[in-house]
Amino acid sequence: LNVTDSDLAQYQKNGMALMGEHLTVQVSGCTVTGCGPLGSGMPAQNGIQICDGASGSIVGCLVRDHIYTSGTWAATGLVLDSCGPVAVRDTTLIDNFPGVYCVDTSATVDGLVVENFHPDSGDGFYAYNSTSATRATPARPLPAPFESGWAQRDRAGGGVDMSVTITNSAFWGHDGGWGIGAFGTGTGTVDLTITHSTIEDWDVGIIAYYDPDEGCTGPVSLSAHKNAIVSNHTYGLTNEQPSEVDATNNWWGDASGPKDPFGSEEATLTECFKPAVMKNEDGLGDAVSDLNVNYCPWLGAPATVELVLPAGAPTCYRRGDTLAVELRMVNATTEVIGGQFRLRYDASRLTPQIVDDPEIEEGTVPCAVSGDAPFTRTTARRIDDPEPGRIDYAVGVQTPPGTGTTADTVMARLYFTVKNDATDACSAAGLVAFDDEPGSIPTRLTMPDSTPIYPVEIDLPALAIDSTPPALSPESSVADGSLDAGCGAIVPVNVVLRDACGLLAGDLNFTMAATSGTLDYSSITKTQTDDYTVTIAGGATLTGVTACSATVTITVDAYDCRGNHLPPQEVWGTWSDTTPPTFTAPVGRSENADAGLGTAVLVPAIAAPTPLDCNPATMSYQREGFPPNTGLTDPYPVGTTQIIWTATDACDNESAPQIQTVTVLPYSDLVVHIELQGDIVANVTRCVRFIFRAPSGQTATLDKDIEFRPVAYPDPGVGNRGVA
Repeated sequence: LNVTDSDLAQYQKNGMALMGEHLTVQVSGCTVTGCGPLGSGMPAQNGIQICDGASGSIVGCLVRDHIYTSGTWAATGLVLDSCGPVAVRDTTLIDNFPGVYCVDTSATVDGLVVENFHPDSGDGFYAYNSTSATRATPARPLPAPFESGWAQRDRAGGGVDMSVTITNSAFWGHDGGWGIGAFGTGTGTVDLTITHSTIEDWDVGIIAYYDPDEGCTGPVSLSAHKNAIVSNHTYGLTNEQPSEVDATNNWWGDASGPKDPFGSEEATLTECFKPAVMKNEDGLGDAVSDLNVNYCPWLGAPATVELVLPAGAPTCYRRGDTLAVELRMVNATTEVIGGQFRLRYDASRLTPQIVDDPEIEEGTVPCAVSGDAPFTRTTARRIDDPEPGRIDYAVGVQTPPGTGTTADTVMARLYFTVKNDATDACSAAGLVAFDDEPGSIPTRLTMPDSTPIYPVEIDLPALAIDSTPPALSPESSVADGSLDAGCGAIVPVNVVLRDACGLLAGDLNFTMAATSGTLDYSSITKTQTDDYTVTIAGGATLTGVTACSATVTITVDAYDCRGNHLPPQEVWGTWSDTTPPTFTAPVGRSENADAGLGTAVLVPAIAAPTPLDCNPATMSYQREGFPPNTGLTDPYPVGTTQIIWTATDACDNESAPQIQTVTVLPYSDLVVHIELQGDIVANVTRCVRFIFRAPSGQTATLDKDIEFRPVAYPDPGVGNRGVA
C-alpha cells in the first residue's frame, strides 16, 4: 500500500491505522495534524499507526499536535506496535505525547526531528518491550492504538526481542519530558543504538530502564556515540537498570565532559576508568547517573576537523613527491552544511600545487579541490601573498538543495610538492596545520540554521621527509677462516643495515654465493632489531671446497619507507685450506738378512702411503743415506734404517713427518756339507767348528750342540746318504 502526499486532519482517533501481517506500506510526503491537547472523555489520538505484523516505511512526513492530558493514555505521533521492520526517514514530529512509541518492533530511524515545545507535549521517543500494565509498573502512559480491546490484549509473553537504531536525528523538548527512552518491561531484549543525533532541552535526555525484580527479565542494551547531549536539566543520560550503557564519544555541552560526582577515580579526556569507580566531578556538561554509565572518552566539541593522509597514503616522502592532505570532518553530533578554515603549511619544505577544479573561484590560486558530497561547493580559496605558508579555504553544500550531513566526510583535498631542497626529517611536525594565530580567520563549521560550531582541530601528524637510502653498517662482516678437514666450514655472517627514518625487514633482500664448493645459507635470518635497523645473521654451511680458498659473499639491497633504494652491496670473507694432508705411515718392517749377505732386499717392496686432503697431495720420503725420494727399493743393511715420510698438498700445506723403521736381522741359513767316504756300517761322529762374525769383524764362539738327522739325499746313487 502506497500512501503519498496526503494531508490528514480533523479525524477522531487516528490519522492512519495500517495493520495486518501481510501488509507492506510506504507512506511518504504526508501531513498529519491532530486536534491538539485533549482531556478526559476525548480520544487519545495517534498520527500514523503501523501494527499487528505490518511493515514498511515513513518518509518525508510532518506529524503534529497529538496530546492527551488525562495522564492515563498516550497520544502519539507515530505508533509502531508489533510490526515487521519499519524505516522512518526525514520526518518531523511536533508537539506529540510522545513523538514515537515503538513497541515490540525493530526499526531504523534516520533524519527524524522531534520538537516538543508545548508544555503538555510528552517525551520524544520510546523503544518499549511489552507495555502491559500487568507486567511491572509502566514508566510512562501506555499507547492507545486504534484497536478493539486494547486493554484486554494479552501480553503475558513479555514481547519479543527488538532492535532500534537512531541516526542523524534531533530531539528538542522541554524540562518536563524525556528525550529518548529504552524500556524493558517484558522478557524480550531491547537493543537501542543512537548516533550522530542531538538530544537537547529535556529534563532527561536519554534513559534506560528495566526492573528484574518486577519480572522484567528482558535486558536493555543501550549505546550512544557521536551525539550532542546538551542543555538537559536533570540528566543528559540516566541508567536505571543493571546493564552497562556504552555512551563513549559524545558531546555533553562542554569540553570538560559530563558531570559525574560519583565514584573514586577522576577521569579526563585521555584517562578513563571502569564505570563503577569513574567520576568526573569537574565536568561542566550534562550530568550522568551513577549506575553503570561509561562516558569516557568524550568529545571535546560538537565536531572535529582533522588534517589526515588519504587512506593507504605513505607516511614517508622524498623530494619531488606529491603530498595529498584531506581535511575531514568527523564526530559531528549535529548536521553541518559547510565551514571555513585558515591553514598554514611549512613553506620551507612544501609548495602548494596548482590543481584543476571546475568549482574554482575566479581570481584565486588553486591549491585544493572540493571534498566529497555534499561538500562540493568551494566558495573561497587563496594563498596569502606576500606571506607564503597560509591558506584560506571555505567549503559548503550546493544550494539548492543544501542538505548537510553528520557523516564523517572529506570537506577538501589539498596537494603539495615536497621541495627539492627540503631537508630530511624523520618526524617533520607541522607540515600542514590549522592556523590559530590571533587575528586569523577562526576555523568553524556551520549548522543549517547558520549557528557556528567551533570544532576540535587536529593537525596533520608528523611525517618523514627522507631522500636518503638505507646504509650498510661498518660493523657488517662475513668472517674469514680456515676450512676444516672435511673441506668445509660454518661461516658466521653478521650484516647490519640502518635507515634514519625507518627500515623494514620485508624491504631488504639478500643472496649468498661461494667461489668453490656448495653454500647452504637457509639458516641465515633477517631480524627487525628496531624500527630503524635490520640484522642479517647466522651461520652459512660451506661444503665440498676443491680450491685452496673459497670467497663467501653476501649481496644485500634495501628500500626504506619512501622507496629510497640502496643498490646491491657486497660483504665477503675468505675461507682457506690451511689444513695439511693426513696419511697413515707404513708400518715398520723386520727382515732377516739375505743368505750369506749382511743386507736384505725387502720383498714386497715398501709402498708409499696415500694422502688424504681437500686438494691434490703428494708423498715424499727421505731414507737414511740416500737423496730425497730415492733408495726405497735398494738393499737395507743389517741393523735399523729410518724412512721419514711427509705429505704436501696443492696449497703447500705440509704434514708433520712420520717415521718408518726397517730392521734387518743378522741371521742367515747355514749349510754344512760333510763328506763321508767308504761304506759306513756304524755311526760316525765328526767335530765341526762354526765361526760367526759380526759386521764389525769381531768373532765369538758359541758352544752349542748341532743335531744331524739322516735325510734322503736328493742325488741318486748307490750308497749315498744324507744327514741334516
